[in-house]
Amino acid sequence: MGRGLIVFALLVTGGLTLLLGRPASSERHVVDLQPLVVSDSQVAPTIASDTLRRGEVIAQVLARQSMTPHEVVGAVGALRDFANPRLLRSGVIVEVQRTAWDRLVDVTVRVDADRVVRLSQDSMLGWVGEEAELPIHVDTLVLAGAISNSLYHSVMALPAESMGQQERIERVMWGIYRPFQWSIDFGVDLRKGDTYRAVYERHVRSDGSVRFARVLAAEFVNRGKVYRAFWLESRREYFDEDGVPEGSGRLPPYLVALLASATSPEAEGLPATPRHRLRRGCWNAGILDG
Repeated sequence: MGRGLIVFALLVTGGLTLLLGRPASSERHVVDLQPLVVSDSQVAPTIASDTLRRGEVIAQVLARQSMTPHEVVGAVGALRDFANPRLLRSGVIVEVQRTAWDRLVDVTVRVDADRVVRLSQDSMLGWVGEEAELPIHVDTLVLAGAISNSLYHSVMALPAESMGQQERIERVMWGIYRPFQWSIDFGVDLRKGDTYRAVYERHVRSDGSVRFARVLAAEFVNRGKVYRAFWLESRREYFDEDGVPEGSGRLPPYLVALLASATSPEAEGLPATPRHRLRRGCWNAGILDG
């Protein structure tokens, strides 16, 4: 019975083939498959970032990124042309770039805040390095303030959110104080309502930190008198409106006051004892000793 069914099915299939016909070989659809070639440049590379930890050397960071001992030795040797690997501080950022097929492309080491060294393998020269400076943005600000208590408090209250406390003290306050220290005693001469203006240039890194900053021009109004100073880069000092260097041939006001007190009639005949030095100051004691 089973064989009969099989024979019957074969006969039915053959009959249908004869009735419907069989497509010619020329009418058959053949898919033409082409090989697909993908190069390294067509696939986005992978970048692994790591940080030099306290007590580590750069070789340990590279080994942690699955670089072979031979690759580590070559990369560290190429880095020596730009920086001493043993003197790199903790926090140095290291980036290892590989292709999608895990082939090493290059190593980037940020040796300091302003320099990046890119290390790569050359088929003829072996490991080679290339140094590049990080981009900076030059920003120029016009700062203006008034004295209510001291120059320090006024500078700290300036509405400049991008400036931190250290920058305000070391760059802005010192930049205003420096050119006028020969004309104004900032300890006793300042009065409430004194004003100042400054043209301030700052070079900002991509991460927001300040690489360099300086007061290019400043104006200070003290007790109604106007003082102005301008920075001359070729001489690297400040000049007033008449082209005279600030402080040229003059003593700072506090030294003038010390000299006047030391040579006053009240100071004559005072003994130059250690107790006197503490009470009158080293400048007075030095003059009296002479």
